[in-house]
Formats: sequence, C-alpha cells, structure tokens
Amino acid sequence: MRTLVVYSSRTGNTKKIADAIYEITPEESKIAPVEYNPDFKDYDFVVLGFWVDKGLPDKKAQKYLRTINRKKIGNYPGT
Repeated sequence: MRTLVVYSSRTGNTKKIADAIYEITPEESKIAPVEYNPDFKDYDFVVLGFWVDKGLPDKKAQKYLRTINRKKIGNYPGT
C-alpha cells in the first residue's frame, strides 16, 4: 500500500512523529511538509499530521485536508 505522510509542524514535534510513521511505511511511500502541497492521487493512504490551533488543525493542514477526496485518511494531532 503506497502511503503519503504529510505534516505541518510549528515546533518540530509533529515532524518527529511524521518521520517515525514514515519509517514503518512501505518502500513506495513518501513524506512531505504540507507547504509542498504534495499530490496524493497516486497513493492508497494519506497520513496527515498537524499542530492544533484553538482545538482545530492549523490553517495549512485544514486547507490541504479539504483537497483530499476518495482516499483513506489517518490523522494525528501533534503537540
């Protein structure tokens, strides 16, 4: 299963978690910061990590999340 790990990190903690998740994904997987707006279409599963702003994903993560459709998504709020 091709996995795309996307993260938005303010302090670096969410990136650390993204790196750890990426290390256990299959070889064809990719990791990218949300700022790169990575294309998710060739992936079976998208993992999105983000920092929390007032109880919600940060603005960049929210914007990216709205673009994803017809994909299995997992998310993890960072610290």
